[in-house]
Amino acid sequence: LADVQRLRGKLDEAERMMRDYQRLTTEIFGPENYRSIQAEQGLAIVLDRAGRKDESLVLFQSALDRMRKSMGPD
Repeated sequence: LADVQRLRGKLDEAERMMRDYQRLTTEIFGPENYRSIQAEQGLAIVLDRAGRKDESLVLFQSALDRMRKSMGPD
């Protein structure tokens, strides 16, 4: 649903939904779980589309670091 809001240009709503999703997946599955990492990437995409490049880059890097840690560098 957050993706639909993002595609419709409702970035504030998409951001709120992605932050909620990220928080829930992290609480339920833990920060190293693939779902939690995907949620963080989704939030980074929304922030990037909103022109918040610095915030987006931090989240993309964090997601990449955690993915490498949990799945290996390849």
